[in-house]
Amino acid sequence: MNFDWTAPELSVYPNPASDVLTVAGLAGEFDRVSVVTLTGQQVMEKSLAGRGTETLSVSNLQPGVYLLLFSGNNQSYSTRFIKQ
Repeated sequence: MNFDWTAPELSVYPNPASDVLTVAGLAGEFDRVSVVTLTGQQVMEKSLAGRGTETLSVSNLQPGVYLLLFSGNNQSYSTRFIKQ
C-alpha cells in the first residue's frame, strides 16, 4: 500500500475568531469546506472557488470549538477553530 500524501499547508486565522475566519494556502486542493460541531452536526458548508484564500462568516455560530472539514480531489483534511 502506498500512502504518498502530505498534509496541506493551510493557515486558519484568526483563531479564536468572532466574525470572519480566513483560510489561506488552499491552492485548489479542495473544493468544499464544512463547519462541524464536536458532536458531528454540520452547521455550514461552502464551495471553494479554487483561490488560495477563502473567508467564512462565523458571526452566526454559537461560541465553542468547531471542526473545519476540507474535501475534494479524493482527499480530506480537518482542523479545529474556536468561535468566541
